[in-house]
Amino acid sequence: MLKTDLHVHSLASGHAYSTILESAKFASDFGVETIAITDHGPSTCGGPQIGYFTNIGRLPRKIFGVNVLMGCEANVIDCDGNIDISNDVATSLDIVLIGLHEHTPYPIKTSLKRNTESIIKAMKKGVVHIVSHPYRPIFPVDIRDLVNAANDFDVMLELNLSLLKVSGTDSSLIKQIDLMLEIVAGSGNKITISSDAHIATEIGDDSILQNFGISVQNKLILGAKNGYNEVIDFLKLEKKHE
Repeated sequence: MLKTDLHVHSLASGHAYSTILESAKFASDFGVETIAITDHGPSTCGGPQIGYFTNIGRLPRKIFGVNVLMGCEANVIDCDGNIDISNDVATSLDIVLIGLHEHTPYPIKTSLKRNTESIIKAMKKGVVHIVSHPYRPIFPVDIRDLVNAANDFDVMLELNLSLLKVSGTDSSLIKQIDLMLEIVAGSGNKITISSDAHIATEIGDDSILQNFGISVQNKLILGAKNGYNEVIDFLKLEKKHE
């Protein structure tokens, strides 16, 4: 079970099934110490409007004893790396993930080169912390270029457990994960491992890694050694959330 899970969706995403309170309660019951609520950006079909993200001051930062960060899984919406929340909104959040998704303005069937460039351009904007599921088979990327760019822009790539559940039988996905881990191990950077939970019962559940024989050294995982303090340091947040 993960102690830190920085990619959790709530009802506000429009296609998830748990409230923030339900997610925090499940995390508390199963020993998950820190979660990030990262609902989809507003260009997602059924996603929340900007007001949802600008109202984060109302959210307690500790619920049922669990550290709760408020963020967004923003969508890259074009090949210039623009995302669907403004810089002002992004910098007001605790954490910002970005990703390529279907059913958003980003064009599907885009080339590996352009997908890679789009994500790197988004990283350059300086408001991104994590690239979620950077290697989805529907959006091929050059994972080596993304790892190098992540190092340059103080961003981390994510090992997405939900993607493994859905597409783990795709051998190209496993190869991309193995390659990402190999390059990150030699780069001095870390990764995040996240559930991408769309219902509370998925939070922190990393059992799928064992099913695919994927082993990740703790020293490569954000939060695995020093927990919440390590996460806060990476996000450059004040310790006021403790």
